[in-house]
Amino acid sequence: MCVGAIGIVLIVFGITSSAGDTVSIAIQQLKSADAEVRIEAVRQLQTFLDSRIPDAMLPVLSDEGNSIRRLAARAIGSRWWQIPREKSETECARAKRTI
Repeated sequence: MCVGAIGIVLIVFGITSSAGDTVSIAIQQLKSADAEVRIEAVRQLQTFLDSRIPDAMLPVLSDEGNSIRRLAARAIGSRWWQIPREKSETECARAKRTI
């Protein structure tokens, strides 16, 4: 029984660890010169609840494509609760300047 529980903990840790790597890679891809790479990165990040995503999406709000800007705005909006209250005014101002 104990061995089974340890195995489950290791599997869950492995999944969490690989998810963090996926998020880090996708955040780096947001800086790509290729628009298709950037939009795919935004699409990948839509499914994660990583607290780095709102900050990473701010520069994407000024991208040349309407679709990618819309997806970035959705990514920020769906994680708004992750932004600490004391940073919310600053983040709002940053988003307004970016748009």
